[in-house]
Formats: sequence, C-alpha cells, structure tokens
Amino acid sequence: MNKSLLVMICDFLLISILALVEFDVPEDEPTPQQQAEVAAAEGQEQDMVEVLRLSLEEEEARRQELSQNLEQREAELQEREQALAQTSEELQMTREEREQLAQQREQLEQERARLEQERSQLSSTVQETQSQLEQTRAQSEEELRKQRAQARQLQEELQRRQEELAQAKQQAEELARAREEAEKRASSLETNLQVAQTEGKILRENLEAAKTEVETARVQAEQAAQRAERLSSNVAQLAQTQQQSSEEIQRRIEEAQPITQNEIFRRFESNRVRLSFNFQRPQLLGGWSNESSSAPAVLVQDGNGQTFALVEASMTPFDPATLDGLRGARAQIRIGDRTLEIVEVGFLREDPRVVAVAIPDRYVQAAEKTPFKLSRDPLRFPDAVLVGQQQDRYGEVGFRVSSNAEEYISTNSQVLSRLFGNFAPVRGDFVFAKTGNLMGVMVSNGRGVVLQNLDSQAYLQLGQDFSIDRARELHSQLARDIPAE
Repeated sequence: MNKSLLVMICDFLLISILALVEFDVPEDEPTPQQQAEVAAAEGQEQDMVEVLRLSLEEEEARRQELSQNLEQREAELQEREQALAQTSEELQMTREEREQLAQQREQLEQERARLEQERSQLSSTVQETQSQLEQTRAQSEEELRKQRAQARQLQEELQRRQEELAQAKQQAEELARAREEAEKRASSLETNLQVAQTEGKILRENLEAAKTEVETARVQAEQAAQRAERLSSNVAQLAQTQQQSSEEIQRRIEEAQPITQNEIFRRFESNRVRLSFNFQRPQLLGGWSNESSSAPAVLVQDGNGQTFALVEASMTPFDPATLDGLRGARAQIRIGDRTLEIVEVGFLREDPRVVAVAIPDRYVQAAEKTPFKLSRDPLRFPDAVLVGQQQDRYGEVGFRVSSNAEEYISTNSQVLSRLFGNFAPVRGDFVFAKTGNLMGVMVSNGRGVVLQNLDSQAYLQLGQDFSIDRARELHSQLARDIPAE
C-alpha cells in the first residue's frame, strides 16, 4: 500500500470521527454558512468513500494478478523438475550406451588388427585384379571412342539429310516437326544410341506419309536410320561385353575378400534343414528293430544351379560301412514350413561318406533360403572356418593338403575359437573358406574332403522302392571307393 492511499484512509477516518462527535452548541438554528459547511463535509466524506472503494478494488486486482503469477511460476517449476528428471534418466542411459560402445570399440580394434594382417596377403591379388581391370577399361574406352566417331559421322550425315528435307518440303508442317524431332534425337546419339533406332522408326513413319515430291528425301532418311540401328546394335554388344567383364571382376574381388566367422555361422544357421529317418536294423538276438533318428544338413548349390542338402553319412542310416545291415528306410526333410518325402539319396563321387539329397528350387525359394556355393579356389587362404554340426561351435582352423590325395585336407587337432574355447574337429563338421563358400566336409577326425562338385556316383531308393539287395551292393561298391587314411 503506497503513502497516498494511506493518507486518504487516515483523512477518511478523521472525518468520520469528527462527524460522530457532538459539540454543545446553542439550540439556535444553523446559519446558512454552517449548513454549507456541513453539506461540504458530507460530500467530501462521500468522495473519500468512493476513493477508498476504488483503492480496495485496485488492491484486490493486484493480489489476483500476483496469485496468477505465483501459480504460473509453480507450473513452470514443476515442468523444469520433470525435464530435470527426464534428463537424468537420459544421462543414465547414455552412460550405459557409452560403456557398451567402449566394449564394441575394443572388439572392433581386435578385429581390425586381424584384418590388417589378412589384407597384406590380399595385396598381390588385388593388384593383379586392378591391372586386369585397367587393361579391360582401356580396351573398352578404345572401342567406345571408335563407336563415338562413327556416331558423329552418322550425326553429320543425318544433319545433311535433314537440310535437304527442309529445302524439299518447306510447306509441309508435319514433316518439319518430324525433322526437328529427328535432329534433336540425332544430337543425343553419343550418350544413348538406342534412341537413334526409335528416331529412325519415327522418321520412316513420317516419310511414308509424306507427299510424292519428297520421296527421294524419305529414302535417304531411311538409310540414315538403318545406319543408326546398326551402330546402336554394335554399342549394345560392346556394353554387354563390358558389363560381363565388370561382373567377372566384381566376382573375383568378392572371392578375394574374406568375411568374418560370425557372418559365416549366421549364413550356416539360416541354410540348415533337418532330415528325419525311420529304418530297420538287425538285433543282436535275432529279428529286426524299428529305429528313428534325425540329423541337420546344410543347403549347397552346384555349378548348374541345383540345390542339395548335404550331410555326413555317419549321422544317417546310410553309412557305407553299415549299409549291408539296412533292411528298410524312409526319410523326410523339413525346409521352411514344409515337410517333403525323400525318394532317394546320393553318395558323392568325391567321397561316398557325404550324402546328398536333391531339393527342388521352388521349395528353396518358398523357404527364402540362400544356399552356399562351392569354393572355386579353396586353397587361397591358409586358414578356414570350421562349423560343428552337433555342438553349434565354430572357429578358425589351419589345414594342409594331404600328401597322398590332393582332394583331401588334414586339419589341426585344435580349432581356435574366441567364443567357445579350443575344440577338436570331428566327423560331420563342415569346413568353409574365408570367402564364405563351402570348402568341404570332415569325413573323419582331423581329415576332410574338398568338394569340387556335387555329382553322385550311386543312388539308393527309399520308401516302397527300397531294396535290400541294392543296399548290400552299394555296401560292397562304396567300401572300395573310400580311400585309406
């Protein structure tokens, strides 16, 4: 409350007190002057009451404004507290992410150090590939330069023919528009000669509808279009040849570039299928026993695009060493959400201890599988990646070519794995080249066969077509084809 308002309130109170006081005055009637003073005092009192009321209203409005400001500040303070709490939570999450990133960075540094060692081994191969690429590029540029020269000649010839058409058909508006369109398209022959063929076709159609007085010009335009078509065909063949060369170089670069163990195992997991078997074998005390088993297999594609499910024979009832004791057998394969009946199994020509089951392409595509391919240069790297069929373990393993058989490799007795510790290779494990292609299958502990193709040397019918005599025959035949270790 300011001083002026306080003074006004004090004056009002003083006047009120004076108005209440009764002085002893004569009972004579008040004089006019006294009446005027009383009236003035009453008017002043009424003004003071009005001023006091206005002051109180102003004070009440100011208090309401202060109350609103206080509520607004309290709301802002609550919002700031909520923002501060959210910021604290984000800082906590950021701290945890930073720790995870630090661990990942350390792993990446270790992987980068290993890749640096492997990159030095690839330098010679990359240089050779680059030199071949430069040579191919130089040849392609020379051919393209010649084709461009021919294109410029054709362009000049077309321009000369267009000038002759302009002189012969100055009043034909439709042919003039066609000539202008042909000139524009002829100028772009250097970058897209295929358009020239379309221009020639349009030009021929326009010239066929022209009047008889421009017949000579029409024939000349058709000849120019034919030259453009031949030139376009030559350039298309050159582009196709260059694309094939680029694809071949790209394929060689991809084959020379190694991928990580984790990526190979991820692809292995996505390409695994499961085989299930029901079969009969003789019992020790006579008679036959009904047995069942299952085994995982991996999808591999041969050079002709046919997909096979590969599995080592000892994991199935079709081991060549025990085929003579097999009486009957049925088999199924589970791929995606489908279960297919297997009508026959094949024994690979490379080694009959590897069994192959042909899978139709439509089922592979429906299951969205990407089969492995065979390695075209399996001995490029000194190490390979071994994946265990049973324990789902994987790691790097050193190998060397067997001295008595080049199609076999001998692996180290221990597989180096940062995730699972060292473990020994066993029969049935798969060996992959570092490019991600399938290299071979372990057919014994420490010895694997290198697969160059997936051709089978013999087949065994299953289900109703199973033959005991055929199983015994294959036992005798395949046992001879297994090399001694």
